[in-house]
Amino acid sequence: MSTKFVLLNYNKDKICKSRPVEMSMENESNSFKYYAVLATDQNMDYLFLLPITALTWKRIGIRSMVFLAGSYEDYARYADKRYIVETLMQIGAHITYVDSKKLSWTTIAQTSRLYAAGFPIADTLDPDNTILITADADMFTFNLKPHLPDFSRGQKIRTYPPDCCPPIPTPKGDRKIKHYAINTIAMSVGTWREVMGSFCLYFNK
Repeated sequence: MSTKFVLLNYNKDKICKSRPVEMSMENESNSFKYYAVLATDQNMDYLFLLPITALTWKRIGIRSMVFLAGSYEDYARYADKRYIVETLMQIGAHITYVDSKKLSWTTIAQTSRLYAAGFPIADTLDPDNTILITADADMFTFNLKPHLPDFSRGQKIRTYPPDCCPPIPTPKGDRKIKHYAINTIAMSVGTWREVMGSFCLYFNK
């Protein structure tokens, strides 16, 4: 069974239906719960490493949300990819399949992490006390501290590394804007929704 998602604009007259997701959350620190948000398509350069990456997060107490571009069937038909999915499940990762007729799998893999707060899994989480940490599928993490906002100092958003990328010129070239890498951006579910705007997801089986 696969689940397909289509991004929609949200307004007060349109409420997205969500399938409840039961998920135990073992990683607690100072009343906050944390999830690493990972995504890829069938590119084995990333898919092959994904279970190892999820395991490194688990070793430091962080569960993983994994977004796979395509449908369950797209992965189940290949023995190697099916094995990777089964391994992710054994590790305890929550897997969501994201398909689209308009977007390429590469685009989905690159951007779905930014919309994690709009997927049904996020409806089951405390928006103020659950932190979503975007991460790369091929980046092994061994130290949690650099990836978390410093709430004691009033910090709501954490990027890591903060100065990894040079500024990007605007289309007119008259100024440059700061460039943040998707790995890492950490915020609460509620802050993610503020930053990304009002959005939700409609899905059908």
